[in-house]
Amino acid sequence: MRSQTARHATGNATRECSLTGSWGVANVMSCLSEEIALVQEEAKCLEDAEERIQCAVNISVQLAEASLAVSTKRGPNTSIYPLDLQTINGIVSRVLNVFEDERREVSSEALVDVFNNSLREANQAGWTQLQTAGSGSQALLKNAERFGRILATSTVNGNGTLVLSRQNIVVAAEVVKGRVSNFSFPAQPDQLGNFSRDNNETVSVSIPEDSLKRLTKEAEVYLVNTIFRNIKDFLPINTSVLSNGKTESLVISTQFGALDQEDSPNDTFKDSPITFNFSFRASSDTGSKYAGVFWDFSNPVNKGGWSLEGIQVISSVTRDNVTTVVFNSTHLTSFAVLVDVAGGLEGTPKEELLALKIFSYIGCAISTVCLFITVLFYLAMG
Repeated sequence: MRSQTARHATGNATRECSLTGSWGVANVMSCLSEEIALVQEEAKCLEDAEERIQCAVNISVQLAEASLAVSTKRGPNTSIYPLDLQTINGIVSRVLNVFEDERREVSSEALVDVFNNSLREANQAGWTQLQTAGSGSQALLKNAERFGRILATSTVNGNGTLVLSRQNIVVAAEVVKGRVSNFSFPAQPDQLGNFSRDNNETVSVSIPEDSLKRLTKEAEVYLVNTIFRNIKDFLPINTSVLSNGKTESLVISTQFGALDQEDSPNDTFKDSPITFNFSFRASSDTGSKYAGVFWDFSNPVNKGGWSLEGIQVISSVTRDNVTTVVFNSTHLTSFAVLVDVAGGLEGTPKEELLALKIFSYIGCAISTVCLFITVLFYLAMG
């Protein structure tokens, strides 16, 4: 094994030599870019009770600049180090803690820049390596959801709607009172701003009137929608949902609730489910099966995983090489569409699964008997 200090970074990169004499892929898990390491050191001020608010603002700006600088240095097709991504997640979480505790206006522009830089397509390799260590892109997803909620309850409160749009993420936060009509996002395509670049890749959400009425009679209600690009390729696929699946669509996080409580009641959408509409480029695999899923942070595997619970697919139609999937959900979190390119057995009715198992057992029994007869015949002839 060969160890070498990474340029402009702390830590060492290691590379193993195989028995044939060829060098393997470099392991850079312990490498941290100088720019990110500097912000990490500066972030110690977040523990200072007197300076933590101003510190949180300053650190947000510094982290946005550092993450951009590191991304630029690494180049458009190279991931930043996995430890960079993990450290960025940790610093953002600490900054959000300050804004939550102090109920202060969040540094919205700077933090959305941090998310945007972390969501670069080139960072897939870094997120994949980080995922093996047990803490990866799901931490970014959780931070983004927290950011949206803080944005609505502190920054937007009383000021209508705020939309922050970047190439890889768009966050729309709105506070309403007395609304009884249906709510849809995006209301117009231009709401997505810089994010909207592919007409074949879209997502929208509609909240029914009945659900809105429950919370808007007296209370002010926050509505937050966050759409992610590329994170679909960063989050792990748990095979318990689809045997050979991949995330096909954009990922949208939708949050809705009264300002005086953290989340909407669990039964808010039980009788009036929310509708999600996803469009994306059609899969080239024949026999593909689509499933609406949400990200379940309580899943112990990888500290989260896709789940089918509470989701009903209404339709999936492919036309002009574009697939549109519509599904209802009785709860809110982050949603996407998975495609099982192999048409696996997950989701197959229990009766069909039982029949397949019986046929499998019969087939195995017949094969065993035939093998036994063949052996006897061979011995008899010998």
